[in-house]
Amino acid sequence: MSPWLGGAWREVPAAKGAAYAAALAAQARDWTTLQSDHPDCDFVLAGDMNQDLAESHFYGSRGNRAALVAAFQSSGLTCLTAGADDPVRLGGVRALATIDHLCVSDRLAQQVRWPLVAWPFGPIPTKTLTDLKGLRIAVIPGTTTERVLKDAIKGAPGQVQLIPVKDHAEGRAAIENKTADAYASDRDILIGLALTASEPARFALGDRYFSYEPYALMLRRGDGEFRLAVNRSLARLYRSGDVLDIYQRWFGSLGSPTTLVLATYAIEGLPE
Repeated sequence: MSPWLGGAWREVPAAKGAAYAAALAAQARDWTTLQSDHPDCDFVLAGDMNQDLAESHFYGSRGNRAALVAAFQSSGLTCLTAGADDPVRLGGVRALATIDHLCVSDRLAQQVRWPLVAWPFGPIPTKTLTDLKGLRIAVIPGTTTERVLKDAIKGAPGQVQLIPVKDHAEGRAAIENKTADAYASDRDILIGLALTASEPARFALGDRYFSYEPYALMLRRGDGEFRLAVNRSLARLYRSGDVLDIYQRWFGSLGSPTTLVLATYAIEGLPE
């Protein structure tokens, strides 16, 4: 990752783009070395460059932009997210632009199909059961999770192995002991298991949902005023975006909220 505009890099100050240029020069040397060490391989670079390369300016500086373009060119790289191919602009958001870039070696760029199609602006990729091929998934027998998993793998016997475990702790242990590749359960439970593990960084949440089973809050029957107060408070959190601060506090170590979670917040952010 390259420094933010105005940010220092190691001992190099930010003034006049010195830090950005120094960091970029070090990275460019690595790009060139990797390609030199593996001449028979195609080279793909993806990273946060903290500088847009769109047709009109969004973020960064003229100096940093020129330095980034020069670094790509000297390293024999073609940027697939520059100019008219900026994926944010392609999505119709004219006020913004990407500062994260995807580059490929010039040789590979000749095989790229133009214009580029980026999801979600292009067709949504279809996920099939082959995405799970060969996985050993731990699951508690008799749960709704086991039922939906079994339904999902009916059409592809032998591709996925279900490993029975007695409880959540045993499911997590199966991953830690490498007797299973994944543990399937309610997402909220999985988040708790990861956060309370001795090494949370060893765990990651998958983006594959097999079912949608929303949780609910139990309230006293007939207390409509309290129910309305709770619903208004929740809607206000969703509508204002304050819920994202809460998410970041408790679940931020596991990554950003998924598209499905963000959609839920948007849907539930009802006006007063």
